[in-house]
This record gives sequence, structure tokens and C-alpha cells, in this order.
Amino acid sequence: REIPLGKTIVLTSGADASFLAAETQENTLVNVAAAGGALPQSAKFQVMDLGSGRVALQASTGRFVSAAGEAAVLKDLAGKPPGVAESFQWVNLMRGDTMLLSLTNHRYLATQPNAPGPVTVTATGPTPARKGGECFQWRAVE
Repeated sequence: REIPLGKTIVLTSGADASFLAAETQENTLVNVAAAGGALPQSAKFQVMDLGSGRVALQASTGRFVSAAGEAAVLKDLAGKPPGVAESFQWVNLMRGDTMLLSLTNHRYLATQPNAPGPVTVTATGPTPARKGGECFQWRAVE
């Protein structure tokens, strides 16, 4: 699949179908359970092209997903372009899964399956069954 550059997407965990979402009070990236098929506004992200297959994810609040150590946080860039902490290498896997590699610590975004909460930047690669919380599916939304 192509990288959805310039599109608004939602990312769901391949492990438990939870959504990645912006938690605006603490400015963190979290996974939230899919509630009856309703798509939360906080689960929409604009994919910005940074070249060479690298992207930045901008939440509907205007903040960017950023790697801060092992945490995935939302950062206000105050009009500046995304830097290394906001850059992720988009990796498409053979079965249609997607992984997002942080350029700061060379780890992938990951959720804790069946446990809504903070998203981390700790996965070292995909698990064979793709159910470890590091693989995502995406779809474009309006």
C-alpha cells in the first residue's frame, strides 16, 4: 500500500482493534477501545510528508505526535516544522500492516493489547502473529 501522504487517517491496533487517539488533557498518545463503531474526533491524524518515507502525524488539535524517551506525546511546534522527534519512518509489512519507527530511539510505536492507555515507543519489531500491539491498520477518513 501507498503511504497516505496528505490524508487524514485513523490507525487501529492489529492486536485488539483499539484506536490511536490524542489525549488532550495530558498531551499524550493513547489507545482507546472502539466503542460501538463510533470514530472519535481525537483518533484522526493528518499524515505529513517529510520525504524518504518519513512522516509526521498531526492530531486534530494541531499538535504533533512526538517521541519523548519511550513515551509518545503530543507537542505544539508553534509553527515550526516537525523535527527528528516528530519524524517516523512509515513501514508497510507484507500482510497490509503498518509500523511507525521513531527516528530518535529506533523503536516502533506500540500499544498494550486489551489495555487502553498510553502508547509507547518501545517495540523492537513485529511479533510473528502481529498481535503484540506494534502493528496497525490505517484507513482514510474525511
